[in-house]
Amino acid sequence: FRATSVKMMLDGVAENHTAAMLEPYQDGHGCDTDHAGIDFIDPAELPRFVTALDAEGFGVHFHALGDRAVRNALDAIEAARTANPGSTLRHHLAHLQVVHPDDIPRFARLGATANIQALWATHEPQMDELTIPYLGERRAGWQYPFASLLKSGASMCAGSDWSVSSPNPLWATHVAVNRSIPEEPGTSAGDPFLPEQAIGLPDMLAAYTSGS
Repeated sequence: FRATSVKMMLDGVAENHTAAMLEPYQDGHGCDTDHAGIDFIDPAELPRFVTALDAEGFGVHFHALGDRAVRNALDAIEAARTANPGSTLRHHLAHLQVVHPDDIPRFARLGATANIQALWATHEPQMDELTIPYLGERRAGWQYPFASLLKSGASMCAGSDWSVSSPNPLWATHVAVNRSIPEEPGTSAGDPFLPEQAIGLPDMLAAYTSGS
């Protein structure tokens, strides 16, 4: 047995407002609250930790769901790349629910892999009732930016986060391509969620195979 990776949980999830955000959550009526999520690991120490792990040959797999967590992870990878210029380790940022547009080009520049769980990028109760009203319209439009990441040159891989959600890669692939859940017999799939962020079938199959 040889350990090759270290997982770092940087934040929580958007539905209960523990995902780390650059700006506060809203109260559902468009007004800012005084809460912007939780950093599970001190952002001031994170670059030092990741630099040390990178130097020892460990890839880092970040749970980074909010835009502040994503930025903290990228900052830490940037510190490691600067300190360890010969490293070719492939660090992953998983989930990527909200990514600030300024950070999208950094994935390719830093060689950071976008590790996506595409099944979540759709309209369903957790999204429509527990997330969008509390992010606000602007940030809600930054969710699961798969097409933008690919266009910027980011390396992408795909997974399921089972047992949190279904491990079925065909369902997730359907959502990545259509930004809506597969239709049940006699039902409608509903409106696509941010359809401009849909990706092509070859891109999603690559993410699940060569990308992973």
